[in-house]
Amino acid sequence: SKPSLAETDCNQAGSTGLTYQCFQKQLQALDDQLKTLLNQVPATAAAAPTQQYRDLWMEHLANNNLDRSNVSQLMAFQKVRRDYCLYINSIAFQGTGYGSMVLQCEIELTKAALKNEV
Repeated sequence: SKPSLAETDCNQAGSTGLTYQCFQKQLQALDDQLKTLLNQVPATAAAAPTQQYRDLWMEHLANNNLDRSNVSQLMAFQKVRRDYCLYINSIAFQGTGYGSMVLQCEIELTKAALKNEV
């Protein structure tokens, strides 16, 4: 059977451009998983049998200055992830494949985030 997108070795894709496109597709697939995971958070809270649980959940988010919106959380994660990966790889910005290095970094951070999936 064909390996999943996440298992594909993009470094075998061929040209620099094809490698970059491969990593872009991998990151998009991981972001789709992340979106599903983040969508589950408010849904799980809403499904709780008691209003007290939902109130405590909202209070916890407010105390930590966290937006309740799963969409906002996804966008915030993507921005911080991109900024971190651009910065940590910035010393290599003149080299060929810099864009792919950044995407690989983003892929690894997203995989780490998805390990929290319950």
